[in-house]
Amino acid sequence: MRMIPGHSGEAMIGSFGTCSESRSMSIPKANSFQLRELIIESGNYTPYVGLIEKMERCFNLNQYSRVIDLYQSSWPGCLLSPRAHLLLSRIYDVQGKTDKHDTEEALAVTVLELILKTGDGSKNSPHCVLHLTDEADDCPRKDQSGRRTHRMP
Repeated sequence: MRMIPGHSGEAMIGSFGTCSESRSMSIPKANSFQLRELIIESGNYTPYVGLIEKMERCFNLNQYSRVIDLYQSSWPGCLLSPRAHLLLSRIYDVQGKTDKHDTEEALAVTVLELILKTGDGSKNSPHCVLHLTDEADDCPRKDQSGRRTHRMP
């Protein structure tokens, strides 16, 4: 994990832990906004450069070490990206690294849950995401049984 000058990685991880441990609708929202601001202010956050898409292209070309490098070099920019964590999870699964796979898969779900707690997805209370690809991931849709689901690649 790369440290960002002027920002404590420990503060970000602590804020992330607080967000993910709480199940209250109001407390995580405030903490997730605080974490979001730390990421934006880190100086290493660029939402429009297509980083997640680049990670996906590298993944599809089996360039797993490149995907991991892109994630690490962008830290903390992808910390709140469910798709980034899901890509890492898939890589670790292919590599047989079960513990890392399980951790990244759990992070993907946790981050998606955090995003869903930031709003209700309506025009007046949208879900707050840091990457355009994550906006597509949190868009609800209905499965064949009529239940709301979310698209995760």
